[in-house]
Amino acid sequence: MDVRFTRMREGGLVRVARLPVTSDRNPYQRLLYSHLAGHGVELVGHGWLTPGWLEAHTDDVDVLHVHWRLDRLVDDDEPLGPPRAWTPDSAAEAAARLGQQLAHATELGYTLAWTVHEVAQLGGTAPTLEHLAAVELGRHAHVVLTHNQVATARVIDLGLAPRDRVRTVPLGHYGDAHGAPADLTRCDLGISDDATVFLAFGHQRHDKALDLLREAFEQLDRDDVALVIAGADDRPGTSGGSEDPRIVQRGHVPDEHVAALHQLADATVLARGYEWTPSSLVLSLSHGCPAIAAELASVSEHGGPGVFTFHPGDAADLAATMARVADDPTERRIRGTAGKAFVRACTWDDTAAATTAAFADGLAAARADTAS
Repeated sequence: MDVRFTRMREGGLVRVARLPVTSDRNPYQRLLYSHLAGHGVELVGHGWLTPGWLEAHTDDVDVLHVHWRLDRLVDDDEPLGPPRAWTPDSAAEAAARLGQQLAHATELGYTLAWTVHEVAQLGGTAPTLEHLAAVELGRHAHVVLTHNQVATARVIDLGLAPRDRVRTVPLGHYGDAHGAPADLTRCDLGISDDATVFLAFGHQRHDKALDLLREAFEQLDRDDVALVIAGADDRPGTSGGSEDPRIVQRGHVPDEHVAALHQLADATVLARGYEWTPSSLVLSLSHGCPAIAAELASVSEHGGPGVFTFHPGDAADLAATMARVADDPTERRIRGTAGKAFVRACTWDDTAAATTAAFADGLAAARADTAS
């Protein structure tokens, strides 16, 4: 009988290596693994798919747990560097190499678990590195985890993994993720007390549709609103500044300012127009700050009553929604309170318990594959 499966069944520690390498700037993995420890799952560190690492750790790692970003799995030279450009040929070559590495890992007895975060990158007609890598992960994974039903359906519909190997795991809230808020006021940001403050929070990337947000905000012909864009911006070709005096730009946000920014804002705005794992939405509602977000299944599932929705990709509708939010403080309070109760009903212990169960299923599947 497989020793790893016996360990999980008898309640012993299951040892997990996560990959690809990450900086933990996003608190998701830190919260997940700290709570998994209470369920008998120990994080031993980062894993690598190189033959030397895999062959050296067969006795001290049971599960290889894959998260974002899939390009880092195959970029061995600079995994924490900026995303590199992939031609169709180089993407296919890298994905084929990844498939060989994953096959080697499972042959050595590792259980492979993959949590899908960036579901919008999967599928499509272009042979992108992300989709080709996802095909290889789905082919070799013993269990695939998602955080919402639309991602689960997408993985199954694309044929990336069989239905019996996909698990939907709840996403815990971020109310306690960044510690106590610092003393940060609107005055510190140069914003008047009577302005309606919209917050666009998080690492600024091209996939977050910040250009759409700016276009929508510029359509608000009024001086009683402000937009705070807070988060590191390393997008090539962006200046990081704004000629609109109503827009406040802030770079890297220290942990002590995360809760403070959400508490001084009247609403957050998430302009992205496709399905995703909306941690930033959950973060906003965790602090009682209502959110404006695209009308998507994942937004509805994670945000519940705390969201004002707009038509995805429609700057005019986003502007109209922002104007509505600015004019209705009562509705903002109602949605903020309801949204906070909604997301805080799910804890990271709930996430950890469901993840532990998924790992157990993955270990059992790996054992069955070995026996067949």
